[in-house]
Parts: sequence; C-alpha cells; structure tokens
Amino acid sequence: MSSAIAALRALCKNQYAHPGALATQMDQATGHEWRDWLPETVREFIGLAVGDVQQLDKLMAVQVILTNPDVADNWALFSAVVPALNHRRASFEWLDKPSMLETAWAVACMNQIQRREFQPGVLGYIRSLMLEDGWLLFPWSEPAVETEHEPEATKQLVAMWAEGLADVTSSAIDETVLVQAQAAKLVAAQDFIRANEKQCMR
Repeated sequence: MSSAIAALRALCKNQYAHPGALATQMDQATGHEWRDWLPETVREFIGLAVGDVQQLDKLMAVQVILTNPDVADNWALFSAVVPALNHRRASFEWLDKPSMLETAWAVACMNQIQRREFQPGVLGYIRSLMLEDGWLLFPWSEPAVETEHEPEATKQLVAMWAEGLADVTSSAIDETVLVQAQAAKLVAAQDFIRANEKQCMR
C-alpha cells in the first residue's frame, strides 16, 4: 500500500475530516481518477464500513464540487451538498434546510475545494435562507449575497466586513443596534467556520 493511500485511509477514520483535506488526499492517492468513480468504488478503495454513510456522503459531495459546475447554480444540488460538508447525511428525497452557520461553513469549504462564482439558482436559495433567519448579508459566496431590506444597513455591513469584521470578537458588538446585531450574525458564522477548522484538524 502506498503512503498516499495509507494517509487517506487514516484521514477517513476521522468523521470530522475536512472536506478540503479529503479532496487533496483522494487526488494524491488516485491521480484524480476517483473523480469519475461510483460511490461503491470509493467505499471499497478507502475501506469504509458499510454503515459509514456520512463519510461517504461527504466524499461524494467533494466529488460533485470538483466535477459538476451545476453545484454553483442548481439549488437542489447545492442544498444536498451543504449537510454532507457539515458531516451529516445528504439527501435528494427531502429538503434538509441548513442553518446559516452551516451554509457559511459549506461555502467556505467549497471555495477551498473548487472556487466557483455562484449563479442565480444558488444565490436565490441562500437569499431565501437569509430572509427566513433575518440576515442582511452573506459575504462568503462570490458574489456576496444581499437582501433588498435595509439597504443602508447592508451597505454599512459590507464596509465593516471589508475593514476586517471577520476578526472582531462577539464581545465587541452591541446587538441592540441593527447593524451591530447583523454584524453579530456574521461574527458567529465566522467563529463557527474557525471552530470547524480546529475540529477537523484533531
């Protein structure tokens, strides 16, 4: 067994393995050949247990990100990938609505694996999640997603993000002010991304 395959199999034993690390290790171990494989072939190559469905879903979500540009436009495909990147089951049979924090983490992972410019189908889906959860700005996607509500507050948020809002701690935010309350949502999502990064490295 090559060292690349051994490293891949060791990585896959971590249920919280980073999707970006899985992409890199799979490419190194197979010379990119895995990008065309069926799920059962992927499972057998890695030696995943039959019951390890979350890890297989995550690997197949990574494969979709690498090979299918529709993931940046087809909202149904995007919505199936998001839970998989969050270490949960993916499903095309029902809508598993992700939280905004999970969506931010998934998009951060997608950007690392294969950066794509999001198209109207996915942008509209993210906007619908934002409206339901009361967000004005989602800065992780390209282009950034904004709602049509509170345009002046959104403009201020965009400026704050550009000035380094991602480095602000939640304790520095006064959530009684609209813009600050919205900033708290962005900081919470960024904290969630960072916490996931740390968990994935264990």
